[in-house]
Amino acid sequence: MGDMISVDGISQYGFHLNSGVVVLGPMAVFPRTVLGWNVPSASHITPASLALFAILEPRLDCLVIGTGDRGTTVSKEVIAFLRQKKISFEILPTEQAAATFNFMNLERRCVAGALIPPVDVRLVDRDYEQHQKSQRQALLEEP
Repeated sequence: MGDMISVDGISQYGFHLNSGVVVLGPMAVFPRTVLGWNVPSASHITPASLALFAILEPRLDCLVIGTGDRGTTVSKEVIAFLRQKKISFEILPTEQAAATFNFMNLERRCVAGALIPPVDVRLVDRDYEQHQKSQRQALLEEP
């Protein structure tokens, strides 16, 4: 992806980016920039916590909100705010939100992600997954 940011791994503590950077905690991620986002859980997402996304130029094609775990969502007040500001949005569990952000970014769309780390992680960091495969292979090759 060149200089474009993608989310390569997710943990309970934060995110692993394709650049090798590890972001601890929630983050606001853009095609070439990442910021810490001081929102501890989906219930703390408010219009004020999303105000940055409403003033961006050029306007976003889509704001992808990762709420953490499956079954979590945002308040009706947040949805009303996003509609009032005419911000297209996707509200998804963080694992799906990260994949959606990556896909839209790869398409060169003007996208941003507001992502909260999940407590229950299903997606495994690629580096960790590769390490596990190597260990399994080494066990199979032992005499």
